[in-house]
Amino acid sequence: MSINYTNSCIVHISNIKDKNELIKELSEQLKFPDYFGYNWDALYECLTDLSWIQERHIVIVHDFKLNIDIESLNTYLYLLYDANNKWKEKDEHTLEILFHQDGTSKRDY
Repeated sequence: MSINYTNSCIVHISNIKDKNELIKELSEQLKFPDYFGYNWDALYECLTDLSWIQERHIVIVHDFKLNIDIESLNTYLYLLYDANNKWKEKDEHTLEILFHQDGTSKRDY
């Protein structure tokens, strides 16, 4: 599957030190609605909606290793996995999630 990134919503998440920073950064980068509650449930709700984003293809690029506790990391990864699967069912948006192993971008977005 070839994707044209010129009409995509691409956000870069970098240098995150804890769960609260991660949620805040995602909220700011993806321009979550004012009602966003800054917790895992609210993050999941927004990631499975995204109706306010005009572009159909959304890319979340994690530029650096997430330095968050293991419980938060596991919750976040499961949340991303489940949200991505929900979009595959709906076909309204595509959600692409990228992690860079060494903290450097391999592709230009």
